[in-house]
Amino acid sequence: MERIPEPEVMDNWEEAREYDAMDFTQVNQEFTELAIELGPETGLILDAGTGTARIRF
Repeated sequence: MERIPEPEVMDNWEEAREYDAMDFTQVNQEFTELAIELGPETGLILDAGTGTARIRF
């Protein structure tokens, strides 16, 4: 079977710039709070994020 990839959300620099300019503050904060709530109380976590580092632990 031949793999047919889905179209990219950002096919060019302009689309990438528009996406980068979007404000994801609220959803990123909600994600961080939920991840902390569901994660371990002690120990280490691996933050293997990619991108522009807008979600930090």
